[in-house]
Amino acid sequence: MIIYLLRHAEPVNNNSGKYIGQIDLPLSEKGEMQAQEWRNFFKRQYLTRIITSDLTRSKQTVYNIFSEKHNIEENPAFREISLGDWEGLPMDYVRQKLTNEYNQRGADLANYSPPNGESFRDLQNRVMKEFQNVISKALKNDKILIVTHIGVIRVILASIFEMPLQKIFTISVDYSGMVLLESNSRGHVVRGINLNPCSLKQNNIKI
Repeated sequence: MIIYLLRHAEPVNNNSGKYIGQIDLPLSEKGEMQAQEWRNFFKRQYLTRIITSDLTRSKQTVYNIFSEKHNIEENPAFREISLGDWEGLPMDYVRQKLTNEYNQRGADLANYSPPNGESFRDLQNRVMKEFQNVISKALKNDKILIVTHIGVIRVILASIFEMPLQKIFTISVDYSGMVLLESNSRGHVVRGINLNPCSLKQNNIKI
């Protein structure tokens, strides 16, 4: 089976310097155009399932690609990490005023959670449980699109690569960037990271 992990397109206030997490932002005008660039590609894929995080920036990404007639599933398990009491706070404020907590998170990304929020271990457990559920219900030739968030994509790839969560910020996927997975009973093959419609053509990646 083929799994497309698509990061949502650019939201408004993307350069705000604040912790966003599950704050429910819509797409910017640029983000809407980024999503629309995927229309022709996904028209040709005959997708079996289309799943999206239930946050607005992911849902708007989906609906800028597909018409309303498609069967699109909203799944909160694929939401971005919750940053709890840090949501909406400027990163500089947390670094300067909540220095101890900021340093604790940096020292243990896997297990530290902001007050009332999630750690990356919590996120990975939440996401991978549902990700494996999706795979378990799929058939050999299925093609599945999951529109989600950078944190979610990072913990999925960390699981596939058996990478320590402390290193997940070494994985970069741009707004509206795609990770291409080929999956079977033996596991997953990562065929591309941070793909876009232009790079697929330039590198002659056949799907």
